Amino acid sequence: MSVPVRPRRVQPRPLRELADLLCVPISSIGPRRSAERLLSGVTHDSRRVLPGDLYVALPGSRQHGAEFAAAAAAAGAAAVLTDAAGSSRAAAAGLPALVVADPRARLGKVASFVYGNPSARLLMVGVPGTSGKTTTTYFLEAALRMAGHRSGLIGGVETRVAGETMASALTTPEAPDLQAVLAVMVERGVTAAGSSPTCPRITWTFMPTSTITSRPRHGCSRRPTLASGL
Repeated sequence: MSVPVRPRRVQPRPLRELADLLCVPISSIGPRRSAERLLSGVTHDSRRVLPGDLYVALPGSRQHGAEFAAAAAAAGAAAVLTDAAGSSRAAAAGLPALVVADPRARLGKVASFVYGNPSARLLMVGVPGTSGKTTTTYFLEAALRMAGHRSGLIGGVETRVAGETMASALTTPEAPDLQAVLAVMVERGVTAAGSSPTCPRITWTFMPTSTITSRPRHGCSRRPTLASGL
């Protein structure tokens, strides 16, 4: 059995609360109608939009994600998070928009908010570095189980939630997918999880309770080998 990509139950979050969190106004359709919209998911892929989602329209090297705002609206998106370049297309799609200078930089914080800040309810242990991360996370998951935890794992090969697995598409998942998986873990009763982020994406929205760093031959990790025990 594979792990679901999203939690089955999400407490919807008001769009106005997200606007307050980001310190930006809600633009586009009438302010009262916009503020009352509820968010139950986040995605930056218009093909994966579900009803109630916040569609995050990011600038790309060839196309801007806002070009697909109409498709996102047709799929049931409740609102759009985008930059100034994408705001007019969001308005044309009839969706309320939150406009920020760098939507990708806000993506982790936004996804964590929508999914109820799931990492706050888990013991998170990160294993960054340039080599040995995957092996270390398997050892870590076994150690967490032996310590009495219901464990989870987010790695470059696979993701595990309480014994169920799914293949990992990326070494480090995009922020909406990461927060959704963490929410699934909380839903399934997981109490501790290990992860192996790559260096360029090491700044996630949660702060790991513990960090184990594999000692690299080269690369960006300059952290101590072990920071705070399990």
